[in-house]
Amino acid sequence: MNIFASNEYKAVDGLLNETYQAVKVKISPDDFKQLITSELKWLKEVEDYYKVYEQQGFCTIGSLVHSEYECNMRNFRTLLLMLYF
Repeated sequence: MNIFASNEYKAVDGLLNETYQAVKVKISPDDFKQLITSELKWLKEVEDYYKVYEQQGFCTIGSLVHSEYECNMRNFRTLLLMLYF
């Protein structure tokens, strides 16, 4: 399961990066500044979650819980970026 989760994460993260690069070249400089602000806020939310996650102590299932969250966050962010198209 860990291998599957790792492969899923790589695929989802790759799609997020591809989408970000496509949006970055398409939008105006002002929109890009707003995108950067939004990205920084999103990264802070991911970081804040991780701090809470570390305190929970999910035992052996923890890595899968964390991986699922990371994939969901990246999928959601990708969908938000797609709104620029």
